[in-house]
Amino acid sequence: MQKALDDIIKEVRIAIDEIAKDNDDDFMQDQDTEIRYAILAAANQVLLEAPAGFLRPEPVTVGANNDYDAAQTQFTDGHGSVVLPDNFLKLFEFKLISWQSSVRELMDPGSQEAKMQASTWSRGTPQKPKAMLTTDANGNRVLMYWTAGRYTQPPSSATNNVFNHTIEAFYYIPTAEIVDVTPSDGTAAVQTLKVALTDSAENNLIYRAAALFLEGKKEKDLSERMRQLSKFN
Repeated sequence: MQKALDDIIKEVRIAIDEIAKDNDDDFMQDQDTEIRYAILAAANQVLLEAPAGFLRPEPVTVGANNDYDAAQTQFTDGHGSVVLPDNFLKLFEFKLISWQSSVRELMDPGSQEAKMQASTWSRGTPQKPKAMLTTDANGNRVLMYWTAGRYTQPPSSATNNVFNHTIEAFYYIPTAEIVDVTPSDGTAAVQTLKVALTDSAENNLIYRAAALFLEGKKEKDLSERMRQLSKFN
């Protein structure tokens, strides 16, 4: 979803007007800057909560000369890692070609499940793969995964080249951002919210932004009403 920021601000103000029309406070006197902050924060909150059908994931390319070329590390015991894009917010899908299923949910790095990956007997398998977010020795955010499946036939004469780490699918949800978009007619650039949501999630975003704005104004009850409206059914 890409929409002019000024248009979203107007919709947030309309939503606030509707729910706060009997309130004595005049929220319309506030600077648009506050609502801009609320919109950006709301966009990322909604991205984290939205069901898959409301998301527009982006692919990560590994091993090609694109704007972002993920670096993959393969370990001899079959686990591996992939460097994440700087604007990574959450995983949508990750699958090695040697796996029977995709990873869509990540482990908590501090969980017992994550600790179990240290053992070859309890770690993820090609049938039930596991992954988590962590940091590598160079300070890069990486997706660490367990465990690549074996080649049915070794691809080379190297005796330790037994695990197939080829990535079949890697999609993620980027953080929302405000960008300048120049119209096709060459007129002045327009500040635009770029967020990986379908158009059908626009109302969720509007209501959540209104909720955050009202929360900042110490309007707890009004904020909670807006937050309830912003939830996905």
